[in-house]
Amino acid sequence: MISLKIVVWWLTAIIAALLPSVVSYALISLQADFSHYIPLLSDEVSYWSQIRTYQTVGFEGGYYTIHELAPRASFTHFYTYGPWYNMIYGSLARLTGWTFVTPLIYNSLFLSLTLLAGFRLMNFDRRQIIFAGLFLATFWGLLLYLHTNMQEAFQQVLAVLIAISLVGAIRHQATFHGAAWWIGFGIILIAGLMRLSWIMLLFPYLLLTLKPGRWLWFMTLLVTAVCTAGLLLLSGYTGAPGNNSIMTILSRLSASLPEGLTYLWLYFATNLKLLFSLNKPGTDILQTGQVIVFVVGLYLTLIALRRRRSGSDLRNTIWLHLYNIGGILLASCLLYLIGTGGDYRVLATHLMVSVLLLIAQRHYRVVLAFIVSNLIFAPVFIADFNTTVVAHYTADRTEYETFQAIAEDHIQYNPDTDNPWCNTLLFHANIYDRPLLLGAPAGIGLSFFRDANFPELTYRSRYLFLRDADYQAVRLSPFAPPLRLLAQMDSGSLYLNERADCPLVATSSTHHAPAAHPIRGNLAL
Repeated sequence: MISLKIVVWWLTAIIAALLPSVVSYALISLQADFSHYIPLLSDEVSYWSQIRTYQTVGFEGGYYTIHELAPRASFTHFYTYGPWYNMIYGSLARLTGWTFVTPLIYNSLFLSLTLLAGFRLMNFDRRQIIFAGLFLATFWGLLLYLHTNMQEAFQQVLAVLIAISLVGAIRHQATFHGAAWWIGFGIILIAGLMRLSWIMLLFPYLLLTLKPGRWLWFMTLLVTAVCTAGLLLLSGYTGAPGNNSIMTILSRLSASLPEGLTYLWLYFATNLKLLFSLNKPGTDILQTGQVIVFVVGLYLTLIALRRRRSGSDLRNTIWLHLYNIGGILLASCLLYLIGTGGDYRVLATHLMVSVLLLIAQRHYRVVLAFIVSNLIFAPVFIADFNTTVVAHYTADRTEYETFQAIAEDHIQYNPDTDNPWCNTLLFHANIYDRPLLLGAPAGIGLSFFRDANFPELTYRSRYLFLRDADYQAVRLSPFAPPLRLLAQMDSGSLYLNERADCPLVATSSTHHAPAAHPIRGNLAL
């Protein structure tokens, strides 16, 4: 017979695991209809479209690139982050279908199930579960992205899995081997493939679990370096180039070490100013303050312990948190984009790992400080939530629906061509942060440009969607193609690139087409 204690534990665990999703859903439902969600930001539009492409045609879709820079791996046509995330969600979408709301359901389901498994595997008691539930339900870096189509909810699932692995490594260390060790090792590698910054946690994982000896540090550093280099090579091979800060910095360093180091220093100095800037969302300012106070507090505690020459286990724990939070903070300033929201998302996942470790080790006072500071900033969070989340549920769909109708008449996915550019739509980056492009047919890749005169932008894409200013910029390019006007709308015009090496695709004239005759001719001067 199941004891009351077990029943209460499971009820507590289920409530805590569901709490972040329930809070987010409630905040949305108070102001909007949850079923009315539509991706708005460029990342959301890109992720949603790439997943639908994989769901419908696998690797046979058009290119998702910038400036028509294709990945070196010919089998994949996906964007800078490679095909992996799209493969996971796209494979599931083949079973469930793929609508605007589908990723939101996936996010809640994956996070809740992973948390429930984590509570069990980390052997949390009810008090620990309650602290975890309260922290996660007030962790604004989680709630701001849980019910959007950003990749962050999946990254937060990875954060829970990594926390489980590190808790096992801390508690068992020398006896943590066999299948459990390999699973933890694999989780960190897979996470590193999804987001390179995760690979830095391989170092403490190996340090904790490998057999102590004189070569321990050397072997740990060597394995971490080899795995990092392997992931960099794989990411560079399978992801589209041209819009990755890490790859840009590495390419500058390889081209000229002195000039690369100068660029790196200026990049770091600029990011450091942006880190302490108050000209960013309030939740971003809160997290920056939490991270800095946490790092300073850890350092001061470490100094105090060294003076007393005691607490070796506590010192090791502090070093782990300093490495996790301080390391990712330094790496973000050196290699990433501070003040853009990107650093906020990266820091949030590592912060989530550290807080789960603190709960596992029963450092409740520190966790409580995070919860209280989050609650103090609750009004600021609500304002940011309404701007960045609720707006997705109240957005006007007219532009999307208009383009969808035009695309149904004039853009056709061609399954018989060997040229992915024949299934690619090219446009200027200034229209990416809107739902319009979601109306493109499944399998059509979304490739954008910022500079119409970029040397490698030779206009191979079959379709172009351009505003008047973009049209004029393309007209001045030395590679300007002959374009035929297919349709017009307020946001821009759809053109067929008649120089594209593609078989003819039949199109039909409807009320969406312009009244004037189609325009032909080479746009180059």
